[in-house]
Amino acid sequence: MTTGNTGVLKIHAAIALLAASNALIKLADAWVTPQLVLSRSALAMLVVYVLLKRAGGRLWTKGKFPLLVRGISGTLALLLSVEAIPQLQLTTVSMLNQLSPFFTALLASVAFRKLVPLQQWLAIGIALLGVWLMLMPGLVELQRSFWLYLAGVISASVGYVAINKAETACTSLHFVFYTSSFSALLSIGWLFSLPELPPIPLHSGADMLLLLGYSVLTLLASLLMTSAFQAGNVVKLNAISYISILYAIGLDFLIFNSWIDLKGILGALLVGLSVLFFSGAFKNRLSLSAN
Repeated sequence: MTTGNTGVLKIHAAIALLAASNALIKLADAWVTPQLVLSRSALAMLVVYVLLKRAGGRLWTKGKFPLLVRGISGTLALLLSVEAIPQLQLTTVSMLNQLSPFFTALLASVAFRKLVPLQQWLAIGIALLGVWLMLMPGLVELQRSFWLYLAGVISASVGYVAINKAETACTSLHFVFYTSSFSALLSIGWLFSLPELPPIPLHSGADMLLLLGYSVLTLLASLLMTSAFQAGNVVKLNAISYISILYAIGLDFLIFNSWIDLKGILGALLVGLSVLFFSGAFKNRLSLSAN
């Protein structure tokens, strides 16, 4: 199996895990944002430390600038998304994620000094039209959560380009460790800045399982996605996230009894059409890569 195919499989697995973790965030209403992020970050730091030690690697490696960029941007994206998701439909979350290739393409074109192929722009344009149709009913209110999550998407796009531009000495474990370190520190600061510390529902097994499930799923997704972005074309792999729409629609319907209207369905079809444009462009190996 080629590296490109492996990266595609990793992205598909990461997307499924993230969709499930987003559903857990909406269900875990007993926890506040910094508690969720701190739990995920602490688990990630522990697991990454053990894996690096077993592999004989070092936590601190050369090429720190991309690590710092990914750490900061990933932390902002994580905090903003966890704060916003409880007030949004999972379908809306997925739709906002579809804007990421647009920002990633712009950032990658600057970082790698390469022009974005016209076929990619056509695909992105079709996807944006589909996103607009699906979100149009909810854009009337322009709620705070919408803008928070959009800011998180932009921040995550910065991190994706940093991953792709990093030196080979920086592995997916290093990226996850840096992001988790920043996230843990900011979460602790957030908790102690609150008027009073939120309670920890230790008596509720269901709430504890939700917290653990969210932490494990996001850790696995982060490792898979970081590894894929580091090895492959960042814009190509980011575009595959369009399939998350299907996961989000299904979870909204099955768990939260929510559904999209006809305009939303049309928007989803347009986003699916954009995937065909990307697929055609990918056969020619798009040039936006670190090499």
